[in-house]
Amino acid sequence: MNLTALGKRIESVRMSEDLSMQRFGDRLGGVTATSVMRWEKGVTNITDRSINLICDKFDVNEDWLRTGEGEIFKPKNGQGSEIEEVTSLFEGLNAERKAVIINLLRMLNGGDIIGN
Repeated sequence: MNLTALGKRIESVRMSEDLSMQRFGDRLGGVTATSVMRWEKGVTNITDRSINLICDKFDVNEDWLRTGEGEIFKPKNGQGSEIEEVTSLFEGLNAERKAVIINLLRMLNGGDIIGN
């Protein structure tokens, strides 16, 4: 595991929450600011337990945190699978049916329907 790249991802999580190193560590159950700084600089290895805490406390995708692949945050309330299903179904439609679906969604959201 590339500690420098992992450290940058940890810093990204912390900065996305607008937290100081101290406050970030506090949210992880009392990790010191010095430990957070050492993780972010890639000076020291982070334990699996700490990685799991970051993922749990900040809804971070563990694959992204460990490897940099995927989305930074976990989908909220199972939305990921719903979005994937809708996307898959939509991609299988012809252009005319796609237009109907788009207009239906606009109508449901209070927007204007565009001509047929």
